Amino acid sequence: ENWDKCTKNYWNIAEQLYNAGKNKFRYKGNHVWEYNNSGEWKKDKNNKELSKYISNELYESLMSRVLYWQSINQNDDYEINYRIIMMLEIATILKNKNHLKDILKEAKEFFVVD
Repeated sequence: ENWDKCTKNYWNIAEQLYNAGKNKFRYKGNHVWEYNNSGEWKKDKNNKELSKYISNELYESLMSRVLYWQSINQNDDYEINYRIIMMLEIATILKNKNHLKDILKEAKEFFVVD
């Protein structure tokens, strides 16, 4: 994932989701998402698995990047501080279930399968 250039835009977040989860999830159309369960694709009822993935694994990935930038920001650099603040705002979005619908709406085009 390249969180460094990600913005709070749902499309950017959906792209990060795709980069991280392209082998774990797919979109079948008609509001049907599936997840890979040990090589077997299963319907993700109410997007429960995808929601959990976003708020846990994707969030952890983002936060590890925040910790990296904080660790190298010895001189209180403006650009690094801005990047950290942006990432923390994205982290808030990932943890807020109200944003899930908007992220998934944008993610469909990345994950769609024929």
